[in-house]
Amino acid sequence: MGWLKGWCRVRGARKVLVLRKGRLAFWQKLGTLSASSVLLYLLLVQESLEGAAPALFALWAVGVVLLEHDVQRSKITLTEHEIILKGKFRRRRRSLAHAASLVRVAIAPLPGSTGVIIDHSPAEVLFVLDAHGSELFQVNCEGFKTSDLDRLVDALGLPCDDGPGEPLTLAKFGKMRPDLVPWADRHPYLIVSALIFLFVVFFVGFLLITA
Repeated sequence: MGWLKGWCRVRGARKVLVLRKGRLAFWQKLGTLSASSVLLYLLLVQESLEGAAPALFALWAVGVVLLEHDVQRSKITLTEHEIILKGKFRRRRRSLAHAASLVRVAIAPLPGSTGVIIDHSPAEVLFVLDAHGSELFQVNCEGFKTSDLDRLVDALGLPCDDGPGEPLTLAKFGKMRPDLVPWADRHPYLIVSALIFLFVVFFVGFLLITA
């Protein structure tokens, strides 16, 4: 059974849909990780720090193992009454008893962040809402094929709002649906600026104390 294929089996009257991450996502992340490692190695060579190369290779190897672990373990399982979300390190069960509608949106990374994260492709997120429009839970569908997500939405059988139809950052999506996006995610630059300010204050205070 390939990683690129989800499958559906029947046990009596209950259908179970299982979706796994696509292998393409692994190769994309591996390519970005490898390219970043090579660039960092060249920088080390330029600074005459070739001795750090073994440590860099070890970090690259750990990254590869984590990526492979993620692809092998991550899956979404839909049963008649619940959805089971299995990630790299944890497994969550979410009841569908009060699920009434869905919102599906592609989340893009922040502008300027593509150089510091491994994968900068948009990641789809599925918000599951109750009858009042309040969020019950969300499903991070990063790494899953679009066609498999279509199958998941069809299997859920709930009204689905496909959002704006183009990738948005969480900040922009939060302006459209502030009820679905936490305050911190709606103001990422403010959070980063506050963290930088606190770091500068701490660093200046440290210099004054040790002067």
